[in-house]
Amino acid sequence: MRRSFLPALAVAGLAFAAAPAHAYFTLVDSSGLEFFVYDSVTSVSYYSSYSDITYFFFSSASGSATDATYTAAVPSTTSGGGTYTTTLGDAFDGYNGITVNGKAYYNNGAATPSTACDGREYVFGTQTIDGLEVFRRFFVPADDEFARWITVVTNPGSEAAAVELKVVSNLGSDSDTVVLATASGDTTIDTADTWFATGGDYDDPRVAHILGNGMGPVAVASVMVGEFQDDLIWTYDFTVEPGQTVSIINYVSGQPTNADAVAAGSYYEGLSGSTLACLTADDWATVGNFGIDCSAEDGQCVAGAFDPSTGACTAVPANEGGSCDDGDECTLDDVCSAGECAGTVDPECGDDSGSTGDDGGTDSGTTGDDGGTTGDDSTTDGLDESGDSTTGEPEPCAPGCEDDELCFEGQCYPLDDCTQQLGVPCDEVPQGYLKASAPQELAFFGRAAAVDGDTLVVGALSQSDPAGTVPHGGMVYVFTRTEAGWQPEAELAAPNADEGDWFGCSVALDGSTLVVGALQEGSAATGIDGDASDDSAGSSGAVYVFERGDAGWALQAYVKASNTDTSDGFGGAVDLDGDTLVVGATHESSASAGVGGDEQDDSLGASGAVYVFVRSGGTWAQQAYIKAGYPGEFDLFGADVAVDGDTLVVGASIESLGGSGVDASPAGSLFRSGAAYVYERSGTQWSQVAYLKAEQPEYEAHFGSWVAVDGDTLAVAATQDDGPADVYQAGAVHVYQRVAGQWGWQATLQPDVIDPYLGFGSSLDLAGDTVVAGAFGESSSVGGLPGDPLDEGASSSGAAYVFERVGTGWSQRAYVKAIDPEDGDTFGSAIATDGSTLVVGAQYEDGSGPGVEGDPFDNGVDASGAAFVYRIAP
Repeated sequence: MRRSFLPALAVAGLAFAAAPAHAYFTLVDSSGLEFFVYDSVTSVSYYSSYSDITYFFFSSASGSATDATYTAAVPSTTSGGGTYTTTLGDAFDGYNGITVNGKAYYNNGAATPSTACDGREYVFGTQTIDGLEVFRRFFVPADDEFARWITVVTNPGSEAAAVELKVVSNLGSDSDTVVLATASGDTTIDTADTWFATGGDYDDPRVAHILGNGMGPVAVASVMVGEFQDDLIWTYDFTVEPGQTVSIINYVSGQPTNADAVAAGSYYEGLSGSTLACLTADDWATVGNFGIDCSAEDGQCVAGAFDPSTGACTAVPANEGGSCDDGDECTLDDVCSAGECAGTVDPECGDDSGSTGDDGGTDSGTTGDDGGTTGDDSTTDGLDESGDSTTGEPEPCAPGCEDDELCFEGQCYPLDDCTQQLGVPCDEVPQGYLKASAPQELAFFGRAAAVDGDTLVVGALSQSDPAGTVPHGGMVYVFTRTEAGWQPEAELAAPNADEGDWFGCSVALDGSTLVVGALQEGSAATGIDGDASDDSAGSSGAVYVFERGDAGWALQAYVKASNTDTSDGFGGAVDLDGDTLVVGATHESSASAGVGGDEQDDSLGASGAVYVFVRSGGTWAQQAYIKAGYPGEFDLFGADVAVDGDTLVVGASIESLGGSGVDASPAGSLFRSGAAYVYERSGTQWSQVAYLKAEQPEYEAHFGSWVAVDGDTLAVAATQDDGPADVYQAGAVHVYQRVAGQWGWQATLQPDVIDPYLGFGSSLDLAGDTVVAGAFGESSSVGGLPGDPLDEGASSSGAAYVFERVGTGWSQRAYVKAIDPEDGDTFGSAIATDGSTLVVGAQYEDGSGPGVEGDPFDNGVDASGAAFVYRIAP
């Protein structure tokens, strides 16, 4: 009957691309380098700069450049169309300078820059600082939306050298810095954030700054914002060994809207697009602040290494001269040589135990001609000698499909087998592949979803209205199940729709009532059915209640907070049960605690609040204003909400108190460990009954990112929890059971196959004895069921996991993938289940087909998004 899905857009590796309608203008300097790539159809554009030279264009919606600024006497011309004039207006002066151990590096101070990469890159001269050789590379692609700076530090000395590298960038305007979003989902930049997006306090460009991806050995050591109005400063601390080179990469992307800047941050953090252009494997081996996991290629004599020129991991020789075991009983003194393990033949060893021959090897020798791996009488094709599958119990496929195909929407698609994973025949899994009626780039259809019986809804928070009058305002799509399958029923937009409202960022459904959140709606109205035309409280947020009648869906109520304020984000999370509606506002800033406190206090930024509304006779009214029992600045209380009857659960995803378990006593601090609160209603009064922390709380675990409740069971996701598997930031889901009125921990769930940065718990729902969790960072490229969780071929393609409880024990029942997983699709960005139907959103999926008739293998519209529907058998 629910779901709300939007604590943050940040997901490593998500796909983002520019709209084809964008125009390109290029400014060429006297050396011929095309510095500046313009990409906007609204009001602002992109910059490129080196040293004191900065170019910037403003444009009109028609795509004609109207203003340019440069601040150095370099002859320049325009190419690609358009004209420009020189001014000194409010232009983007976005220099990207550095100091090394407090000493400035001057881009133009050493030598005239040389060009590389077909004229797309400047390579600046080497400068010696504290005995270290430092130079920089600046690259702007011809067909993408970023600039790349690489700082290269080499230690030619005989002693290790400590380095503090300070990067000084700026907002992109002459106004005060406004932080729009960060990788952790809030608006406070800290050292854990791999990217952040900024804007000005009036019409200025929005800029995404990418500092790393959290997978390299060098992390951000400090971040400072706004010391000099719009300056942005961050540092890296690392050691360079004698003869070693360390490179630090930064990307910056100018964008026309807040939403575009946020999307660009997560997209380029994932090293998507042309971010790796003109980098060699040797270049990549020196990079400290980005990393790619190539451990799957590791072996005794080889190590996995990433080659940016191919975008793939390869095995390179390692452990040269080190000991190894070639598996041959007739060799001695095995050592690694040029990537191979080999030894000298033991003359005393019998001929019958040597290496294997043409049969592929059934003992422990090397590989034979059939390509099968040795040992245990098996080969890697998953078939035993009879040809039967060894990977599971196969079920007959639907009539008309071969044994290695899956019936899907009346068509046959190849799969390894049709193993029954969700307890139903193959022809019923999945039931539907759903798209917007007119898929659009960056619409994020599938960011939110809800299902109840034969009705499901999907939010597309950045979809423009069909007439194109409200760009990126957001829409919600309603589908109903008929004998012919899932069919479109309605398309809903806010009656006061405005650009960037994010209508559809959260949804909840119960029977014939649908609730939609729009966390960036800007009315200053309060309460029920206020003045929706007032637009003076930007991003205060709103909620819309629709009711289905004989004539279709109609707006029943326009709901605002009782203490509406700018940037509160009211509606970022919603849930509905019967006549009770719950709304989260993560950036509400009252310092009050508990239920019914002072709503007008505004002294504790982004502490968060939750509002309860009840319906009587078709009229809605606010019943409660709820704050955390232990409110703190930037706790994001209300990150997710869940209600069932008289029980309410609220997540505070980056609360930073110490303590562990149920009703923990806050003790000290544990940064962004997260928490959840449980409330119960008696009559019309709500009170806190439990305060939950993880049994083993962890630094930056984000416990409380998602919550769900059904009867006496509740679940809490911690998207960066190492969990019982002790896998770095893999994510976990914690399950609690209420017995005799008291809540207690029951289990902590993680997938059977788990990797770092999996993002498990990045969406969550619960129905009876079934828990379903998304993992948008999962990277298998094998589609459908049963899939292959060991595959790593599609970064952040995403997955969903179904867990089932028998008695008091939980186990994984199914591992679910999209039919055609691709890099950055983030399948699992939304999850909704009512126990018999499962809906999985993939907000960055790229299909172009409309409605229910699309082809999941068609990838014509970037980040249009999709939803997949499955049936779960009892």
